[in-house]
Amino acid sequence: MEKTRKTQNEKFADWLYSNPEFQKEIQEIRKSFGIPENGFSDKEKFRALFKKFQEKTSEILNNQGFTKKIDRLRAGLIMGKLSQKDCWAKIKFLERQVPQFALGQKIKNLRLKYKIPSSWYFPLFVHIWTREKGWVGSCIPGTFLLPDNLESEIKITVDANATLEDLKSVWPTVQKFQKRLKDYRGKKLRSPKNLERDSMVVQLRYKGLSYKHITEEINRIARDEKRFKSIGYEYVPKILRRYEVRGGR
Repeated sequence: MEKTRKTQNEKFADWLYSNPEFQKEIQEIRKSFGIPENGFSDKEKFRALFKKFQEKTSEILNNQGFTKKIDRLRAGLIMGKLSQKDCWAKIKFLERQVPQFALGQKIKNLRLKYKIPSSWYFPLFVHIWTREKGWVGSCIPGTFLLPDNLESEIKITVDANATLEDLKSVWPTVQKFQKRLKDYRGKKLRSPKNLERDSMVVQLRYKGLSYKHITEEINRIARDEKRFKSIGYEYVPKILRRYEVRGGR
């Protein structure tokens, strides 16, 4: 039988997960969050610690003292009392208290060091908690991921280098784990009809365009190329909020 040729993602995953230095750093991260050295193999123990991880995150984020500190820093930036660099450095320092943010930063550091694509965040998150070795585009086993009825949503992070193909590649995973959400009622999650248009809105925003100019460019393409429907000015911030892209007008 002819062997299936491995994709670039599979080849990279083979190299990454067999890299002793990478695995050593993974073990150090696990230790700092109370995760077993080789990741969880027991489903119930995993769920118990992951629930505490989420609860601690929510407790801090919902604490008024924490949110007021963040608000004061942002106010200092707006009033010119803090430089943007100092403001974000202080916010990042505060966010280290939040388990989910702290783990996210460690994953980001790994990505930068090993040149891992940003779309691999979720597989890396899973690998730290369990011993599953997934990659974007693969079918990741769902034994441990997203404990049933603890999450109400799945978030997709879109960065400056994300492409439409990146979004399409993670969509099967989004659909796979939608059924684990606490509000799931058996209705299948449909692929968004305007994924290409919305992806373009995000990319234009990262290029620094205002809402007005984004609207004009999207509607120009809609009119001239007829690839998707046009949008109103008020719809741009809704798209950006959906993909967690922040900024002014």
